[in-house]
Amino acid sequence: MRKRHPGFGPSRQRTRIVILAVVALLSVEFSGFGQTSTVEARASKPLEIENPTFQASGLDRMPVESWNFEAITVKADADALKLDVDISKKNERGLSIPGEGRGAILECGNRTHRADLVSAAFELKPFRSVDVTVAYQVEKGEPVPFVCLRPWNKREWVDVGFLPRSPAGKKRTTTVKLHSGLSNERYVLTMACIGQGAVRFLSVRGDVTGEYPRPEQPVFVLDMLHLKPRPTSELGWPAISKLVTVFGFPAIESLHYSKVSAEKLEEIDPALIVLSPKGEEIPRQEAMKMLDGAQIAVDHGAPVVGICLGHQVLAMLRGGKLGAAMEEGDDGKRKILWEWGPTMLKAVKEDPLFENLPRYPRFCASESHRGIVCGEVEGAILLASTEHCKTQVFRYEGEPWYTFQAHIERGWGDACPEACLLWKNMLRYFFLIP
Repeated sequence: MRKRHPGFGPSRQRTRIVILAVVALLSVEFSGFGQTSTVEARASKPLEIENPTFQASGLDRMPVESWNFEAITVKADADALKLDVDISKKNERGLSIPGEGRGAILECGNRTHRADLVSAAFELKPFRSVDVTVAYQVEKGEPVPFVCLRPWNKREWVDVGFLPRSPAGKKRTTTVKLHSGLSNERYVLTMACIGQGAVRFLSVRGDVTGEYPRPEQPVFVLDMLHLKPRPTSELGWPAISKLVTVFGFPAIESLHYSKVSAEKLEEIDPALIVLSPKGEEIPRQEAMKMLDGAQIAVDHGAPVVGICLGHQVLAMLRGGKLGAAMEEGDDGKRKILWEWGPTMLKAVKEDPLFENLPRYPRFCASESHRGIVCGEVEGAILLASTEHCKTQVFRYEGEPWYTFQAHIERGWGDACPEACLLWKNMLRYFFLIP
């Protein structure tokens, strides 16, 4: 019998509103969020940041110069299929310090440029909730300010909270909720901005408020990345592993598309199913096996996320076809267009997935594909598009399925921090995280 995820179907949205209303009444328990465990709130305590920016609760005032500045620039060449990420800590172009008590100004010159001001490392236990209160103001342009919490030596393990945008010159103070991940090492707090413009950060305070509730069941990844089965130790899921290291799923289980079965999925009992991407040409015979394996996976009934090839395969199961965007080159010949590197997408329909996106209806995500979904796709609700690929993001009517042509599992640490928010919104929609 097919396992159905609770709350999905014709009355899915109405049920979700009722559940959210109930959850809003809870003050110390998070058991209303799907399968996440109950966690009691604890009295908050300030983070012991060794060199706090501007001011921090219970600690002496320290100069902003004691923080580290990072300038990150991403250059993508679709023709050469080359992506260069330059992270510079020595070049302080983009940082200015007006004077004592007047904060620090971070400036970005284009949409793939990011400026970070990074604290010294401090101790923080795994999966702790942290409230970060920031005073800031936009100086010019339309920068996107945000706060990031990550292990001091790993850029990719992050939780991101975007700050509300406001008119230039208007001071705002806001609190964002972040959490540490699996790392048992030291963490850093980062004030950051992307986009074109400048933002002044005036003060920051961080408070640890308790434990972060985590899912109790594993993630299942349908391995379509490899044409032949490999040992789990050789699969290489550095980006997808964020589901464990950032969001706290207990484990990632995987089966090759040629080995998956309904019985094995019942044994694994996943909270979430991921249809993996693929980076090379697929022979027709293998493509048919992938479709069969994907059908078994989605029939299980757990929420499904499809990434790149996973997006295409699920669309093909629902009647879609695979094609490519084309253009005429200088030599008069038509060529296939790649989308490569940080790419700006545009939301074409309102959806919980896009809640609190700072540049809505636009957002940035990492792309690396030439195949695109074409034709009618049964039940697919189109959510976002790009210039060369209309069918970028789908949600399926009556099913707990989101699929993405873009790679939202990567790029958080450089030009695509909004992808972290997409994951959080999606997992909240599935009631897997608070």
